[in-house]
Amino acid sequence: IGYDLYRDFIIEINYSKKYLRLHKPELYKYKDCKNCESFNLSFFNNKPYINAMVKIDSENLPVKLLIDTGSSDALWLFEEDSLGIKPLNNKYFKDFLGKGLSGSVYGNRSKVKSFSLKSFKLKNVNVAFPDSTSISYARKHEDRNGSISGELLKRFNIIMDYKNAKITLKKNNKFN
Repeated sequence: IGYDLYRDFIIEINYSKKYLRLHKPELYKYKDCKNCESFNLSFFNNKPYINAMVKIDSENLPVKLLIDTGSSDALWLFEEDSLGIKPLNNKYFKDFLGKGLSGSVYGNRSKVKSFSLKSFKLKNVNVAFPDSTSISYARKHEDRNGSISGELLKRFNIIMDYKNAKITLKKNNKFN
């Protein structure tokens, strides 16, 4: 399920209750929600990106992430020494990360001290740092720093609105 479907509907994803609803944009009414955060989306090749913050060592770093609802990992970050995006000092292990468009993906698994989307903050989040040779296709978008995936996304109920380039998140019972 991707852009061809998402562009025509407002998609409601409820991980807790395990449903996905398609709403016609002209009939959908946003509810007032004190506990929600809305984010602007940007698009590249019809794929949605969101801005977030990661804390590696003691430094908060802004990152631009592909929203990948199909991946079961939490977070992928592309190593970028100049930005300080790299595994913590020898606190990682090598692993098979999965299959990608260019074949098998290997890399390092570690944790980041924290991951933030505005007021939503998670500590000690699992992260994978894919090997650069495994992800050459994914690096075509130069501003991309990685992906946010299912293990993090399942902690929220999500309203995805491609037409208005907006995503709304609300913590659910899996947040902590």
